[in-house]
Amino acid sequence: MEIFVILKETKELHGCCRVGDYFLVNMKNALGKIATLCRNWREGEMDLLKLSKFQLQLRALISEVHHLKERDQSASKQLQLLVQKQKKAEEETNKKLADLQAELVVSNELQQKLERKVNCLESENALLENRQKELKETINNLLQSRESFVKAYEDSTCEMKRAMESRDRMILFLSEKIKSHSLLVNSIEKEASSIKQIVNDTEYILTEKEEAVKLKKKLHEIATFEKLFIGITS
Repeated sequence: MEIFVILKETKELHGCCRVGDYFLVNMKNALGKIATLCRNWREGEMDLLKLSKFQLQLRALISEVHHLKERDQSASKQLQLLVQKQKKAEEETNKKLADLQAELVVSNELQQKLERKVNCLESENALLENRQKELKETINNLLQSRESFVKAYEDSTCEMKRAMESRDRMILFLSEKIKSHSLLVNSIEKEASSIKQIVNDTEYILTEKEEAVKLKKKLHEIATFEKLFIGITS
C-alpha cells in the first residue's frame, strides 16, 4: 500500500508545483516507473529490494520538489517586496525631480534678472571709465599748462597767485572725484564678484538636476529589467 501513497503525493506535487523542466521530466518518468512497478507488483514480479530502493529515490525526488516549492514562494515574496521598494523609490524620485524643476524655473528667472543687472552695471562702468579717462586728460592738460601759469605769475604776481589757487582747488576737486570714482569702481567689482558666485550656484543647481535625470533613467532601466525578469519567470 505504501507505493500507492507515494504515487498519490507525486501526482499532487506534479499538479501544484512550478518547478523546472528537468524535474517535471523526472516526475513523469517516475510516474511511469511507478505504474510499471505497480503492474509488476500485482503480477508478483517485483523484487522487494528493488522496490525499497525505488521508494527511497522517489522520496528524495519528492523532498527536492518540496524544497523547490518553498524556494519559489520565497522568491515570489522577495520579488514583491522589491517591486514595492522600486515603486516607492520612483515616487520619491519623481517628487525630487518636480522640486528640482521648480527650483530651476526660479533659478532661471533669477539668472535673467542678474544678467540684466550685470549688463546695466557694465554700461555704468564703461561710462565711469570714460569719465575717469577724461578727468585724467584734464589733469594732464592742467599739469602741462603749469609752466605757462608760472611764467604768467612772473608777469603778475597777484594774478598768478589767484590763478594758481584756482588751479589747486580744481586739482583737489578732480582728485577727490577720481578717488570717489575709484571707490565706485571697487564697489562695482565686488558686486560683480557676488553675481559671479550666484551664477556658479545656479550652475551647481543645474548639475544636480542633470544627476537627478540620470538617476531617473537608471531607475527606469531597472524597472524595465524587472518587468522582463518577471515575464521570464512567470
